[in-house]
Amino acid sequence: MGIRLPAPELTAPGTGERPADARASGIASTTRQAKRHTVPMAYDLSKGAPAPKPEAQIFKGYVATVTLYADRAQIKRKLMGKVTGAKDAVIPLGDVIKVQSKEPTRLVNGYVQLATEEDRGQLRIATAEAQKAIANNSRTVLFTWNQRETFAAYLAAATAGVQAQGGNPFG
Repeated sequence: MGIRLPAPELTAPGTGERPADARASGIASTTRQAKRHTVPMAYDLSKGAPAPKPEAQIFKGYVATVTLYADRAQIKRKLMGKVTGAKDAVIPLGDVIKVQSKEPTRLVNGYVQLATEEDRGQLRIATAEAQKAIANNSRTVLFTWNQRETFAAYLAAATAGVQAQGGNPFG
């Protein structure tokens, strides 16, 4: 038992005519024809133009945001992330020799590191000093326990991206 309001008086754009008058004058059919021509066409690869690039994927880690493209990963850090010595980085996925990771727990943050040739020495060391070096690395993104779903999604996407570039993400 609601209150009914009268329908607003609508006019055809730019004419001052009401819809009933617009139909009678043929304006509605013109609008319909215009819509038919504005439908986007399928992409035609036979023209020699490059294929459209897939959209970037964005993952928010602890004090850093990763934008993963088909050929590179771009890591942007907040001010607190830069205090540790890590910087913003752009990493070509073809340069990645290993995707290192540690799953976040309730007690310890996890990480995903896109290791390149510059990190080869750290890959051999398995001490607490190496863990600190990984956390301060510009190619590492940390994840908290509450970000574990984002961690898993980024790890899967980064691994797939490295494989697509012809690399072996498992070292």
